[in-house]
Amino acid sequence: IKNSYFRKYIQKKTDKEKKNFDICFVSKKIFENNKRVSTKAAEDSFTLLKLLALYVKKYKKSIVIQSKSKKLNLVEKEFFDTLFAGTNYKIDLLDNELNFHSYKNISSSRIIIGAPSTLLREASVYTDTKILCFSTINKIDKIPFVGLNLLSENSFEKFDERLNLLFSLSYEEYLKKLQSKHNYLMENIDTIEYLREFIKKGS
Repeated sequence: IKNSYFRKYIQKKTDKEKKNFDICFVSKKIFENNKRVSTKAAEDSFTLLKLLALYVKKYKKSIVIQSKSKKLNLVEKEFFDTLFAGTNYKIDLLDNELNFHSYKNISSSRIIIGAPSTLLREASVYTDTKILCFSTINKIDKIPFVGLNLLSENSFEKFDERLNLLFSLSYEEYLKKLQSKHNYLMENIDTIEYLREFIKKGS
């Protein structure tokens, strides 16, 4: 409930604010103990990061990387500094009890990209924000993203084509092209209002 409350609070405050970033990359855990993680999700994230680096350099886009690390170690920092050298990029660390930067980064970005995750699903409830899930997993039926929201091919040509399409669409046009309603990934419940009503009924 706590995360849902903060997501709704930040969503209300930032939905109409200026988009500070073109892209928000929602990362999985890709580094641990100064070494690369070898899970399938991490492999997809590394592949996606390389595609993103090519794209932001080609089109001079800005990007914020929402990391799963509590502290940025030297290996991880050198990796990002090398990959995104010469670009407008920012890294935010894992949320803690006092900050919820991930929700702020989502709401202030035009397109949210990442491997399948809860945070990527939550991004679907933000107004004027588009989602792209990247996954090379073979069993597509296990991924809660479909159609325009899903890319499973790791060629830069396909990646470039899909991102250009998403950037070219207005939010209204984007919604019309979705195979399902935009909130099929995460129901947009007003948690603040829900708690108020719950307290009223109990008093």
